[in-house]
Amino acid sequence: MRNARRTQKTRSGRGRRAAALTAAVAVAAPALVAVTAGQAAAVEGSLTVTALNRQGTAAHQWMGVTALDVPGATPRELQTGYPTVLPAGRYAVVVTVEEPDTTTMTLAAQVVTVADDATTEVTVDARQGRALSVGLDAAPGADYRQAVAARVCVTGAAKALEGVAGGAGTAPVYVVPNADPLVRLGYTATWVSPTKKDAYAATGTTALTGDPITLARAGTGTVSVRAMRGPSSLNTSTARVYAVPKATGCAAGLQTQVPFLALPYARDYHVTPGAWDFGYDTWHGTADVSAGSSDSLDFGRAVWGRPATCRG
Repeated sequence: MRNARRTQKTRSGRGRRAAALTAAVAVAAPALVAVTAGQAAAVEGSLTVTALNRQGTAAHQWMGVTALDVPGATPRELQTGYPTVLPAGRYAVVVTVEEPDTTTMTLAAQVVTVADDATTEVTVDARQGRALSVGLDAAPGADYRQAVAARVCVTGAAKALEGVAGGAGTAPVYVVPNADPLVRLGYTATWVSPTKKDAYAATGTTALTGDPITLARAGTGTVSVRAMRGPSSLNTSTARVYAVPKATGCAAGLQTQVPFLALPYARDYHVTPGAWDFGYDTWHGTADVSAGSSDSLDFGRAVWGRPATCRG
């Protein structure tokens, strides 16, 4: 028997972005340094990334820039459309292009070389993006609601900003294909029905081809998840139960937007192999899944002081 743990809720994405913006502004502020005639000039160049949305209009978008030739380099969160002076070398550039309606996103990543005493210009065109498609080889049913979370990464650099599709009426995520083997796509997908007991979740990391991703239902394991009502949980009639992969790399921690469902809640999650973290309110528990395995997880027992448990 394994005890599930109760954790504090994390900051919202908006709060994290505000903090990142503050840090980015601090990093971007130029320093005034006196240089003597005997000092060597810095080896640096300029990088300008232009982002076009799906209508072909240029707009300032968020991007991450990380040095690939410097081990442990700190990523910088900047905006497109402005020149940035950087030391010469290779950089991972990841861009999230948001449409004016702020619900549709296009993700792109590439490796860029900044040359000494030169201006490097890169254009990211969201019109080249393909809609991300993650499906099962046997569709679960017409009343299932799919949600997909995606992230693009460059191997050896920090992960990119993420876009979310599906869930409560949000638009698809688009990805710009890139054949560079360093560029990767991480994804998590869930399928939940308001009436069916079976639910599905899948995660993985793959090349950024833009091609449809199809997964075999026969290769999943099952985790039975139950959420109760009572004094040891919230006094509420609905809840969201999340399925979050404990993967490493580009898919690490990707979480979908799942719908609120009535309590008591019971679902058999059929998930791809690996470690998964299931959460309800502030409770969460981990299940290690392999093809054909079976496990169970209970949340919010209706007894004071009784913790949620995970049984395998």
